[in-house]
Amino acid sequence: RDLDPGINDLDNVYLYNIDDLKEVVAENRERRKEAAVQAERLVAAESLKFMDWLQTLSVYPTIISLREKAQAICQAEIKKTLSHLGDLTPEQVHALEVMTESITSKLLHDPIVFLKRNHHRKRGEAELALVRRLFNLDPGQPEEPAEKGKE
Repeated sequence: RDLDPGINDLDNVYLYNIDDLKEVVAENRERRKEAAVQAERLVAAESLKFMDWLQTLSVYPTIISLREKAQAICQAEIKKTLSHLGDLTPEQVHALEVMTESITSKLLHDPIVFLKRNHHRKRGEAELALVRRLFNLDPGQPEEPAEKGKE
């Protein structure tokens, strides 16, 4: 349709022609392309994080077993110690429990951090198995025969 270009001089009236609209469409298309590239980068980064997290799940049964074994040892040792010490106040008993829990946490910290950091390496499964053997987390598993000359 033919419109007088003087319409642009009126208040709150804007006249757009096909060329103006093509320019707006082109600008919007460029912005969408840039946003799509950013979205793809974000999805790729988050996918890597998710896959890394997913791989850590294989480590958690070992970590849980390690903590449970350590807690069982602590409880048994506290019970044995308390039977030798006689009457202690509840505060003293609590202090012993807190101390043993703290020692246990500090001793387990490095092995647990090692497991979490190294789960994705080529030797991750072998190292996980080694930790399970070192701490005897699978009692009843047959021992591997020692290599000749390395006993």
